[in-house]
Amino acid sequence: MSAQILFRTNDIQVTPVLARFGPASYQVAAISSVAVYHRPKLNPMAVTLAAAAIALGAVAFLAREQQPDYSLWSAVAAGAALILAVGWQRFRPVLEYHFVMRAAGGETENVTTFDREQVFELREAIESAFHVQHARGEPVQTARVESPTTAGISPGLGPEPAAEVRPDDDFRITPDWRVAGAGIASR
Repeated sequence: MSAQILFRTNDIQVTPVLARFGPASYQVAAISSVAVYHRPKLNPMAVTLAAAAIALGAVAFLAREQQPDYSLWSAVAAGAALILAVGWQRFRPVLEYHFVMRAAGGETENVTTFDREQVFELREAIESAFHVQHARGEPVQTARVESPTTAGISPGLGPEPAAEVRPDDDFRITPDWRVAGAGIASR
């Protein structure tokens, strides 16, 4: 039986059971979290416009005495190029995407790309692998939580006897959340 492939690139492959990143393979059940972060980078066009603004500003400064008319137009063009550079970077930044997957054992896999669709497809593939395993009925370990109203009631036997009341001065929590006082743990 061949496994259904949810996502595949040159060195990344995701199936409902396994996620392979180059030489490393992870069971989907052992993956604890996936996330995609983005960070804006400098747009080459904005950098070019800023460099042109600096060059035009230098021309305006150097030609201010010999050719004041050209100096004035160069200064105006430098200001316009600088405004365009800032606007271009503000509204059209290049975004770099970071995909981060953490496994239950503490391992992490990072994928950095400029391709938005690919990184979100990878995240969706791993999340759908989670759903496929959940639909198959994989055992999920959950802790049983009793509500405060039913915690003291035994099924069919009525309420349990009241627990011993301890004075508050015996129970202390230290900053690292360990219980101080060895006598409390033995009771």
